[in-house]
Amino acid sequence: MHLIENMQVERNDPQSAAFAEWLLNIGDGRDLPEDNMITVPPHMICPGGIKGLIDCIYPNISTATEYLPDSYFLNCAILHQGILR
Repeated sequence: MHLIENMQVERNDPQSAAFAEWLLNIGDGRDLPEDNMITVPPHMICPGGIKGLIDCIYPNISTATEYLPDSYFLNCAILHQGILR
């Protein structure tokens, strides 16, 4: 199964559409540098390792005092295929 369209893209926003195209190209292995190393723009990096990433995607999850409703997780997800080095 391959992602062929980003359903979250604001179709009328050229910057959003360009970013979606960039992600699809990376996923398809197109337009990669010769060494296949992708430089992630600084504004896309969540500080603090795994905990920082989780805090960026799921704000306040670490301080929740009750179970969070399913709806909390509907608009955010961490998708991961693997890290190649």
